[in-house]
Amino acid sequence: MAGIVLGVYYGFVLGYFTRSYVYKRRLKKKKLKRVK
Repeated sequence: MAGIVLGVYYGFVLGYFTRSYVYKRRLKKKKLKRVK
């Protein structure tokens, strides 16, 4: 039981970090496009 909970928790944390990382990269790309 505890192993399943830990697996779900780690999966959620990894998904959160990857999402925030991709979001930051997208913001950087948008900023680069705005600068001429």
